[in-house]
Amino acid sequence: MTQWLINLFTWMNDFITGNFGLTIVLFTLLLRLICLPLDIYSRKGQRDYTRKMKLIQPEMDRITKAYKNNQEMLSRKTMELRRQHGIGLMPKGCFAPLIAYPLLIAFFAVFNSMAQAQNQLLIDNIKASLEGLRIDNVNAAGYLAASASSGINNFLPAAERVLQSGSQTVSAVTSDWLSTNSFLWVKNIWQPDAAVSLSVINRYVAIIGSLFSGMSSEIISSAAFAGDAAWMWGLIPGGVRTGFNGLFILPILTGAVQVLSFKFNQKLNPVAADPANPNAGQGANKFMGIFFPILFVYFGLSSSSAIAIYWVTSSLIMMLVSFIINKVLDALDKRKEAKAQTAAK
Repeated sequence: MTQWLINLFTWMNDFITGNFGLTIVLFTLLLRLICLPLDIYSRKGQRDYTRKMKLIQPEMDRITKAYKNNQEMLSRKTMELRRQHGIGLMPKGCFAPLIAYPLLIAFFAVFNSMAQAQNQLLIDNIKASLEGLRIDNVNAAGYLAASASSGINNFLPAAERVLQSGSQTVSAVTSDWLSTNSFLWVKNIWQPDAAVSLSVINRYVAIIGSLFSGMSSEIISSAAFAGDAAWMWGLIPGGVRTGFNGLFILPILTGAVQVLSFKFNQKLNPVAADPANPNAGQGANKFMGIFFPILFVYFGLSSSSAIAIYWVTSSLIMMLVSFIINKVLDALDKRKEAKAQTAAK
């Protein structure tokens, strides 16, 4: 399934959006549309459950008062009352929203795979481009070695010309790659919206260092070369060179959206408390309301920005869809009530 999703994302990027960030947003929108019937079923089930619980609330209160000192009898009578009115322990379709989490795990694996492939593609493209400086028409290693043999004063201008040429090459390759793999303020969506990892910088430095493999250790270790080696830094793409891939917005936004989504769903779909166990679920809800936002902030800081883009987009779409579904169901309920009142007259 992972490879199938990777192929789908790549196809959408190549033939529809031209940008992986937009591809993730579009795919998430299509996925939520496909899941819309399940969302409607889930929301309707929650509303029916809440409405039925409110209808039997007076009887539940009577049972609670009558058997407040006999927990076993209270539970038995409560279950009997539920069965009489066709009320289960949980709302119908209550597990539908949980599908989002297995999907998140699946996309986590997909985006990790794509991150490795896309980052490696950039490295390979840069390496292939810089190799052009070592072939016969430029032959950087021999060119620099020959310049070095005639003295450090001749070497430094030669090295500067090679590095300037390499910088232009890397800039062109990187710009082309980033046009597909950047999104809004994030330079590379396959890295976190945060500081760039040291391993990425080391990979660039290793590639750049290979340009100087033909020179003697005396030249490389000389003070004059070390002083001018800052030119090498110009070969590293800007997003890596500055040490920042973004503005730390997505990790914070991911946690904030998770808090908003949790509170939104509680307000939109309040579940009547069970008198037999009025505190049931409160501890778990409180834990989830704290744990999940922190967890998603961590994911945003440690994983690729792609997973954060997916989750923020998915959560916002789900909240909008839930709001619309509830408004439609409210209108349908009012219409049914109006018809019932008209029929009663």
